[in-house]
Amino acid sequence: NTLRCLEHIRNDVCYHDLDVTVISVGGGFSYGQLGASHFATEDIAIMGAIPNMKVVAPSSKKSASILMNQIISSKGPYYLRIDKSSGDEFIKDELNYEIGKINQSSNSSDVSIFVYGGIINEAYKAKELLEKDNITVEIIDVHTLKPIDEAKVIEFIKNSKIVVTLE
Repeated sequence: NTLRCLEHIRNDVCYHDLDVTVISVGGGFSYGQLGASHFATEDIAIMGAIPNMKVVAPSSKKSASILMNQIISSKGPYYLRIDKSSGDEFIKDELNYEIGKINQSSNSSDVSIFVYGGIINEAYKAKELLEKDNITVEIIDVHTLKPIDEAKVIEFIKNSKIVVTLE
């Protein structure tokens, strides 16, 4: 949990824009069976609020590997949130992962679901159900939350009838 060491991350790493990557395992409700003391639901908001911190939350093992290599090649502080779950069974091999860019596979749909982390599995399950009723669904993997790809987010919102965020 990042709350216990937040002051050190903010003061010693981010304020000095140091090349440090904080890796968290089990964000959100990943360890929900262990009770509320193990929930890490505030981490994205907290880490995203700190100056100079970049926030990355991959949705699959493949994207985690690709994005980690980009983090290693970059400078400055990063927060990498790894989930216990993985969207590997749903993620297409041809998707490109780049820090600061979201992935897309179409330009318009009835429903756009913005999602990050292992909960992407639930988005794909919803897509399968909705498409049985001829409702088109676009799943947008927002693996980089800070900096966020504002232009693409706005483009998806403009081209979608319904927008859902799944976190």
